[in-house]
Amino acid sequence: METKTQFSKQEVWSIDKFLSVPVYEKNRTIEPRLKRITKLLKDNKNQRLFEVSVGVATKDFDETLSRYKKGDVFCLDGNCRSEVWKRNPSLCPENVLVNVYSLDTKEKSDETYFTFDNSSASETSSDKMSGLLREKNYSAKSDVIRYGRMNTFLKKSTRYSCDKDGVYLMNSSIEKKLNFHWDEVTFLDQYQQIFNKSVKGSCNVYAALLMVGKKYGVTHPRFKVLLDNYCNEETEVNNKDYVDGVTYVFNTLYGKHKEIWGNNAFSVNCSPLFGKILFSFETFVLGSFIEKNNKKKDSFYMDYYRDFYFS
Repeated sequence: METKTQFSKQEVWSIDKFLSVPVYEKNRTIEPRLKRITKLLKDNKNQRLFEVSVGVATKDFDETLSRYKKGDVFCLDGNCRSEVWKRNPSLCPENVLVNVYSLDTKEKSDETYFTFDNSSASETSSDKMSGLLREKNYSAKSDVIRYGRMNTFLKKSTRYSCDKDGVYLMNSSIEKKLNFHWDEVTFLDQYQQIFNKSVKGSCNVYAALLMVGKKYGVTHPRFKVLLDNYCNEETEVNNKDYVDGVTYVFNTLYGKHKEIWGNNAFSVNCSPLFGKILFSFETFVLGSFIEKNNKKKDSFYMDYYRDFYFS
């Protein structure tokens, strides 16, 4: 008689053993949930709170998809409780009931993980993004990147972009959008100053920076100057006829659109404002200037945004 392969089993582990298990690489950020989980563990002693799940790699995973090797153990469910227990030893149980899943591929591990971390767990786009960063084993420095607050400006920057096969990214997964702009995202994260509260940042500004960085490369000598001048509100040219693109954004455009500058509503994102920011930043990188009396129509900037990578 054929015996079915055992997929999972239950074991009782000491709390110390469980707390030593690293979280799964796709796990979402836990900081926003710690306060709620701490209160729950203080007020509720239901046994389900002391039931967790881990995965065990039964063979090396495809190294192009994952870093796990045979025998590696990772936490699939209970990582937030684990962090609370580490910070508050008085809340720790003596033991936990552990569901142990034997997994032989990255795909099966993801599938199992998402049975715990699904929509019922109120996972937001930021949660998913922070999970992707963890999967890439990337430790972000700025709060915007660390907590995955990139969804809006990544969608904006890839609306008319194509991957290397010529496939538009508009309807692609957020993972593909992040991969497309990985060099630019990590550059801004290392720079950090652009996300300071004192800077006139917005999703439109961040998306334009990603696109200009993608088109010309983050190592372009004028790209770093663009960032420095924007953050410090420094002007290169501002006379009766011309103004540099960076000054035009933080001075003229911000002055005209201050009330909606940080608004991410659809109506704002579909306005010509983004095209104007993008045009200004590219003009700066190219070492050109903007005519103060320019009479370009709004349709010009809408088309400019759409055709940015094809011009």
